[in-house]
Amino acid sequence: VQKPAVPAAPAPVVWTCPVCSAHSQRAERRCPRCGILAVLAEPDQYAQNKGVNEDAVHEAMQRLQSRLARQDGFSERLLLAICLLNLNRSAEALPHLKKALELQPGHAGVRQLCEKLSQRRLILAVDDSVTVRKIVSITLERLGYRVLTAADGMQALARLSEETPDLVLLDITMPRMDGYQVCKVIRQAPATKGIPVVMLSGKDGFFDKVKGRLAGATDYMTKPFREAALADVVEKYTAARTP
Repeated sequence: VQKPAVPAAPAPVVWTCPVCSAHSQRAERRCPRCGILAVLAEPDQYAQNKGVNEDAVHEAMQRLQSRLARQDGFSERLLLAICLLNLNRSAEALPHLKKALELQPGHAGVRQLCEKLSQRRLILAVDDSVTVRKIVSITLERLGYRVLTAADGMQALARLSEETPDLVLLDITMPRMDGYQVCKVIRQAPATKGIPVVMLSGKDGFFDKVKGRLAGATDYMTKPFREAALADVVEKYTAARTP
């Protein structure tokens, strides 16, 4: 009598994605399902990582924030930072990396990543268009900058109370406070008055040069702009800034 075949044992799970819980039979650097680069890496590697499932990453970030609200932890801070880095939000990732380093001061990989990100120029991009903010973030992060974003003037001023960027890219037409008003506030504050401000004008609008000069604008660009033009303007006004 022929004995029934014994089913083969399932292959052991070696790796589980910390974002989407995908399994793999080998250790992965980049998740084959959600696309996240899930390890400590060079800043440029996160910026160049394409095809990330942003919905999955945002869901993971919400879970991590809930856990952090209950108890601070190294692994939660580190993973939250990695999620933000994969979304081209390195300026927001840096505080979480610094907090993780406080929790584990001897972690060389986190320390090195903190140091490399801290050396990058910080750009504040203010625009009520999600698309514009995303284009600016992706473009400049891949060129080696850290980018903070704000959706309107009030949010921009809140950002400026926490960080001192090397350059502000400022939309003109926004709810609550327009770009001219925000620029005036920037110029009146001792901590921010020396920051270059490049104002962004829509193609169907125009930049009032007199009004912009009175507000203290350094320069202006017309949207939509080419990535190369954006890179040139940012390089021009950050190159002379003291690190």
